Order: sequence, then C-alpha cells, then structure tokens
Amino acid sequence: MNDLDRRLSESLKSVSEALRESRAERALDAHAQFRRRLRRRRVTRFASLATATAVVAAAAAIAATQGRDLFEGTKRGDRSVPAPPAGTYIRVGDEPVGVSVEGTTVWVASSEGTITRVNSATNRSSLVINVGGEPSDIALTDGTVWYSDSADGTIKRLSMDAPENFVGTPLSIGSQGVHIDVDVGTKGVVWATSPDFGALVAIDPETGEQIRQLLVSSPVELAIAPGAIWALTDGGNTLIRYDFESGETALTVPVGEDMKTDMAATGDAVYIAEAGGNILRVNAATGEIDQQATVGGINPELALGKGALWVTSDLDGVDAELARLDLAVLSPLGETRTFVGAPTDVAIGDDSVWVADTGRETVVRVESSRR
Repeated sequence: MNDLDRRLSESLKSVSEALRESRAERALDAHAQFRRRLRRRRVTRFASLATATAVVAAAAAIAATQGRDLFEGTKRGDRSVPAPPAGTYIRVGDEPVGVSVEGTTVWVASSEGTITRVNSATNRSSLVINVGGEPSDIALTDGTVWYSDSADGTIKRLSMDAPENFVGTPLSIGSQGVHIDVDVGTKGVVWATSPDFGALVAIDPETGEQIRQLLVSSPVELAIAPGAIWALTDGGNTLIRYDFESGETALTVPVGEDMKTDMAATGDAVYIAEAGGNILRVNAATGEIDQQATVGGINPELALGKGALWVTSDLDGVDAELARLDLAVLSPLGETRTFVGAPTDVAIGDDSVWVADTGRETVVRVESSRR
C-alpha cells in the first residue's frame, strides 16, 4: 500500500467512526427528549374517552422472534454486540415505557397507546390492548391494571380478567407523565403524583376514586415503604418522608439539583437515580446520604428485589446495561451485563428482571437467579 492509499484508508476510517458516533449521539438525544416529553409536557385534555378494544396479540413476523436471542453474534461497526443478558427479547407495543409483574403475567405500557400482556411461561405476548392516548406508567393491584395516560392527565384501570374494556371512570389528576405506585401494605392503595395539582393522590383500589391528597411542591417521583410515603418534590431537589397514617411530614432532605429519573424505597433506605448515572442511598431514619455509586449509563431506572437494587441505564442510545447493587453499600453484585436497547423501566417478578426497552420495542427478560 502506497502513501496515498494509506492516507485514503485512514480518512475513510475516520469518516466511518465519525458517522457511528453521530448516529449514537442522535439516538441518545432522541431518547432523552422522549423521556423529558413523558415527564414534563403539559396535557391537552380530551373531551371524552373511547372504549378500548382488543387487537391481535402478535403478527406472524413478530411471533417468530419471541423468546429468542435476537442479537447474539451480530456485528455493529467494527465490534461485536455482546450477548443479551438472558437471550429473551419479547415484542410489545411501540415505545414501551412502563412494566409491572404479577405472578406469571407481565404488563407493559407503551406510549403509542397500547397495553401488552406477556405470559412469562411462554415468553410471548398473549394480548395487546389498544387503549389509545399515551400511557406513561403502570402498576398492578389484585386483579386490576392501573396506568397513567399522559394524553389527558388521567389514571385509568383495566380488569386483568377482561382487559378489553376500561373499568369505571378515569380519574383526572390534571397532570401528564405522572408516576404511580401501590401501597406495599395490606390496603393496596394506589398512589400517584400530580405536579399540576401539587399533590400526591391516593386512590381507592376498589372504586377508583380519590380518597386522600397530600399537598406538595412539584412532585416528580414517589415510593411507598412500610409506614412511609416518600416523594421527590421541588422538581426533584427535595426528598420528603410522610407518615403513612397521618400524612404529616416526618423528614425533609435536600438531594441536589441534578435531574432525577427514578426512586425506590425499603424500610431502611431510599434509593434515588440521577440522570447522569449517580445512585444515592438515603438512610430512612436519619435522612443522611450515606452511600453513592455511579453506573455506566445515563437515565437510570430502579427496581428492588431478590435482596438487591437493580439498575438499568442507557449507555449510548444503542446499548444499555443492567447492574445489581448491594442494598447497604451499593457495590456491584456479580457481572454488569450489556444488551441492545434503550431502557425506560424495570420490574422484578417470576424470578426474573424485566426491562422495558424502547430501543427495540421489546421487554427484555433476565433470569435473576442466574446473576
């Protein structure tokens, strides 16, 4: 190879690398904008709500990919794609943004207007419900699927036995992209954040009606732990613990101005994820930030289960990672795994970790017992 050929080869290589970096940056930026849109955009209220109708669960082309290792051994650019964590990518609705698990059934909310039911015994979607609007979060109580609709600022519910139709009247909470959670105690109360109303809203699991309201300043996340309701307020700058029975403020903790992406709580600690990849552990009794860790990606999502904190994050808009951290010191437990996608939510159930993956329009299953 002469000097001219060598310089031409090096130039082409530089251009190729620049193009790959540009694609990754564009993908990452688009994903970040998507997440901000879900969390912060104001609502345009719909005048009425149409009855949801069931659609065919999976077309033949989609079914052919269910429960298989879709990406192992493939190439992207000049590097191999690591094998997926468990080799199980399950097709769901477009832009999945929320996942929740009960028994052997996994429910996935997609912002393009669908709720997908996945059978964990077969690793296949068994039903796709066209609910319309823009689902943004999902939670489960006994026999009921609850989800927030960012299009009209409501909380809606479906029966697990007959999910083709809505149950009762949607509850308006005047806010888009709200976070919902379920009381871990025996009452099964559904809680939701309402930034527009400046409140945490408690919903009766039987009637779907509001039964309680705690006034707060610009809530963005909440988590329920034994005896306590935790909320990130002031746009995520302040952590507040409310007594579950009285609703009185029991603890107020400044947690910095970095954008927060998720929160989880136990009786001992609260775990807060920051957009840049930092994970904070707050002592539930003292309010002290007693541990910090940094994961490899950005926009982390959190889930508690199997005696650990599970964290999934976006590496570069193309790849993502899943880590398992010690609850006390936030040190890694086992190998951190890389997979293809852009995660938006994570849940634990049926001896597995389930990651909503909007990058591939799938939910990714990782068997937690193999970690």
